[in-house]
Amino acid sequence: MDEEKKEQVQARVRDLLPRLELEQSTLTSIQESLESDLGFSLAEYKDLLRSEVDLFLREQAMREHQKKRKAAEDAVLAQLHDAVKKQKQESKVPGFYPLSSKRYVGLKTFHGKHLVDIREFYEKDGQMMPGKTGISLTLKQWECLRSKVMDGDVDGLVNAIYDEPCSFNMINMSFEISPTKKISIVLLGGDSMGFDIREFYDSNGEMKHSKKGICLPRAQYDALKVIMGPLQEDIARLDSVEEGDSKGNEGDSSAKRESDKAPVAEQQKEKHDAPPQGDGGPTKHALSQNRFVSLENWRGSDLLNLREYYEKDGELRPGKKGISLTSPQARTMLEKIEDISQAFAQRDESFSLEISPKRKVTILIFKGTPMVNVREYYEKNGELCPGAKGLSMPEEQWTAFKAVLPNLVQSMK
Repeated sequence: MDEEKKEQVQARVRDLLPRLELEQSTLTSIQESLESDLGFSLAEYKDLLRSEVDLFLREQAMREHQKKRKAAEDAVLAQLHDAVKKQKQESKVPGFYPLSSKRYVGLKTFHGKHLVDIREFYEKDGQMMPGKTGISLTLKQWECLRSKVMDGDVDGLVNAIYDEPCSFNMINMSFEISPTKKISIVLLGGDSMGFDIREFYDSNGEMKHSKKGICLPRAQYDALKVIMGPLQEDIARLDSVEEGDSKGNEGDSSAKRESDKAPVAEQQKEKHDAPPQGDGGPTKHALSQNRFVSLENWRGSDLLNLREYYEKDGELRPGKKGISLTSPQARTMLEKIEDISQAFAQRDESFSLEISPKRKVTILIFKGTPMVNVREYYEKNGELCPGAKGLSMPEEQWTAFKAVLPNLVQSMK
């Protein structure tokens, strides 16, 4: 058999098969089509043709199987969404989702940066304490990991392993999520799979794996997949948290960049048109030592000003953190005050009350602490993202706000 012709036949048949209606094609019709195209007899290449067709059909069946499995898994993930959020509420580690009795995944803040922490915990004096086994990922690294799993790169391989077990060398595959962090699929023994998330370090020009990391068996990997959806919702709400995060800052920065391009006269007009942050006056009520709610008047209209203050020269001055609500927005909050309170008591993070097209009241939980979040949103890539304007109130502040809201709204024009 001529090797050059063999490669030529192989290339042509692989190009032809995806374009054929295989249900109406036979091996003979495929051979005749290729002979007409190539200009020579394929009598001695029948076994090669049969082998290529069989391989193509197996791969096609595998793709269909994986597609159906993915659709079924997506449906299951959607059904488990609420159950997973409830597990978080009842978790022994506040704010974290359980992967097993000792392993958890959730958000934490370290030196002002938000991280996704996947970690093994141990019990001490009745409390769950974080152990050394685990790894923290930046939000960018987490998004890379999540996309590798949910888009099928990793998950397709994991399912293929269980559908058709193969050797360690074939499945010991790695995906880079940063220059020093990788996710790998390894065998733990027999046909058991491990999903390894690990940090690497440079040793004489060679990247070696460190102790920083965690290897999840199949059950914990499946749990992580289910958690990815609700955890993404938590990440989307990070902008709403008091400390803020890069997305909120990005929104402010891009808005400032756009305003910098405007003519000076328009910039001056914006300054004069902006609602006052105000010092409150006699209608100012304390929510905490440095947070107040007050009535302000701007261009003849009353505003309900929720504001955090800072101290300078012995005086409390209004800061940038906060939000001013119009009378209709404040009245909507008052009308739905019981709904908000019920959602807060139930720690219902799915609750959302629209008080204007770009302003919402939601419930968020940060480090185990529930808060009522009053926030302005901005549009990015066709989606509404939480911005820096707003205030999140824990229980004591929300209770104080509820007590004075009826009288304040009644006084508004």
